[in-house]
Amino acid sequence: MLITRFNSIIRNKTVWTIFAILVCVSFVGTGLSVKLSGGCSENTHDEQTAEGRIFGKYISPIDFMTARYHELGMRANVELNEEQQKLLRKRAWQRIAVLETAKKYGIKTSDSEIASVIQRDRTFHDENGAFNPYKYKKIIEEQLHIDVHSFENFLREEIIIQKMRNLLENSVWMSPDEMDKRIASLTDSFTVKLAAITNKSDIGKIKPSRKDAEEYYHSNSNLFAIPETRSVYYVSFPIEKPDINTNDSTVASEILSFYDENSEKFAVTDTNGYSITPPLEEVKDKIIEEIKLSKGTKNAKNKASDFVLALANNVNNQDFFKTTASNMGLTVEISPYFTKSDPIPNMKDTDLSFNETAFQLDPNDPERSYSDSVLSSNRVFVMAIRDVQPPRIPQFDEVVDKIMPFVTSNLVEKAMMEKVAKMREDLLDVMQKKNKTFDESAKKLGLNIYTSLTGSVFSGFGGDFKYEEELRTEIVSLRKGELSQPIKTEDGFLLAYVDNREPAEFASIQMIIPQITAVIDRYRASLLYPAWTEYLLQAGKFEDLFEKRQHTDYSEED
Repeated sequence: MLITRFNSIIRNKTVWTIFAILVCVSFVGTGLSVKLSGGCSENTHDEQTAEGRIFGKYISPIDFMTARYHELGMRANVELNEEQQKLLRKRAWQRIAVLETAKKYGIKTSDSEIASVIQRDRTFHDENGAFNPYKYKKIIEEQLHIDVHSFENFLREEIIIQKMRNLLENSVWMSPDEMDKRIASLTDSFTVKLAAITNKSDIGKIKPSRKDAEEYYHSNSNLFAIPETRSVYYVSFPIEKPDINTNDSTVASEILSFYDENSEKFAVTDTNGYSITPPLEEVKDKIIEEIKLSKGTKNAKNKASDFVLALANNVNNQDFFKTTASNMGLTVEISPYFTKSDPIPNMKDTDLSFNETAFQLDPNDPERSYSDSVLSSNRVFVMAIRDVQPPRIPQFDEVVDKIMPFVTSNLVEKAMMEKVAKMREDLLDVMQKKNKTFDESAKKLGLNIYTSLTGSVFSGFGGDFKYEEELRTEIVSLRKGELSQPIKTEDGFLLAYVDNREPAEFASIQMIIPQITAVIDRYRASLLYPAWTEYLLQAGKFEDLFEKRQHTDYSEED
C-alpha cells in the first residue's frame, strides 16, 4: 500500500495515459549531452567478482541488487519472465548511472526533504492528523518488511531521480506553431465509427509442422532458455507459538501496551462515519495470537542465529555446514534445483526471499557460501550452496512439446493479422474507388458497425468503452474520412473510421492550455529520459561483467 501511495506522488495515471496517446505524434527531438562520473559504495571488487563496471568503477553485486530491488519498488516477490528479467537488469544499471550523474552535479536529497515527504503522508498520521513516528516505523517494518533506514534510502533515491527528470522537463521547448498543432490533436472533437473483426473469423484450422516448429525455435530460442538453477543444503527452524500465561502481570502489561500502540489497527467505522476503537476485551484474543507469533518468530530467529555463528567458527573445515548441523543435532535437507524467480518445487514454506538469498551465495568463497537467517511465513531458514547449474539453451528435441502451442498461436496470430490487414485494404478500396460511405462499405464486406463515439483525445469519449485508450492513441493524428490501423482487442480487432473532426471552442481550449502544455512537456521529457539513460551507459563505458563471465563460461564449455 505504502509504495503505491508514494509512487502516486511522482506519477499520475492520467498524465501517463496522455503520454501514451502522444506517442503517435511526431515531436522535434531535443538533444542533451551530459558528462558524468560514478560513485557507488566503495568496494574492493575486480573483474572476476564485480557485477559490472561503469565510469571506470567496479559495481559490487550488493550495490547492483540494491538498485534492482529499488527499481522494483522494494517488492521482492515479483515473478518475471526472462524478457522482463533482462529489462529489469538494464533498468537497474540505468538507475545506477542516473544516480551517479546526480552525485557528480551535486543533486542531492536533504534529510529535511525526506522528513517532509514522510510527515506529509497521511498513512503515518494518528487520529489527530499528526505524524506518528511509532506508526511510521511499524508500517514500514510490518508492511514492507524492511527497516526505516532502507526505506528512507529508497525514498532519497526516488526523489533524486525525479529531480533529474525535472531537469529534462525544464529543458524541453516547443514552438508556438507546433504547440497549436499538438493542442488541436488533443482537443478537437472526433466522431468515430467502429467496425469489429472477431477472432472467430474463418481462417481455417492451422496445424504447425515440425519445420514450422524448428523455424520458430531458431528464431526464438532465447524464449526457451533454461536460466541458472541452484540447489542448497538447508536447515529450518519452525516458528512455534509458545503458550503464555495471560494472568501473568508482565504478559498483561504486554497485551495492554500492544493495544495502546496499535489502536488504529483495530479501529472500526461506526454508522456516523467516525473511527472508534473496540474495547480491549473484544480484540484481546487477536493481540494474544500476535504476541505469540512475535515470540515464536524471535525464538526461531535466535536458534538460526546460533547456528550461523557456529558456521562462522567452522567455515574453514570440510563439509562445515553438514558437520556443524550434525554437532548441534540439526537435520540438513537438500533442496531441488530452482531458479531465481520461480517457486521452489515441493517447498511450499519458502517465498522468493529464499531464492534471492540462495543466488547471492558464492560457491567459491567459503565465507559467502552460506546465508544468514531467512524468514518465511512459518519458519526460519539457514542455507549453504550445494551446486550451481549454469544457464543454457536447450536442444530443439528437449522443448519441442513446449514449442508447439507457441507455434500454433503465432501462426494463428499471423494469419489473423494478414486477414485483418486485407480487410482494411478492401474497406478503403470500396470507399475510395466506389465512392461508398463507411457504413455502406462495411455492410458490403459483411462487417457490422460496432458503435459510434463522440469525444476528444484529451477528455475522452465518455461511457465505459473498454478500449478507449487504444482508440485515442490510434486516432490522434487522423483527419476526417481516414481509417485507423487495426486496434487489437481481446476478441479480435477494431477498425476506427473518423466520421467527423471539428475544432473545440476557443474558450474551452484556453481554460485547459496550461494543463495540456504541462502534459506535453512531461511527455517530451519522458521520451528523452530513456535515450538519455542509454547515453549515460555509453558515456560511462558500461560493462556487464557478470554477463561477460557467463558468456565466457559458455564458450569454454563449447
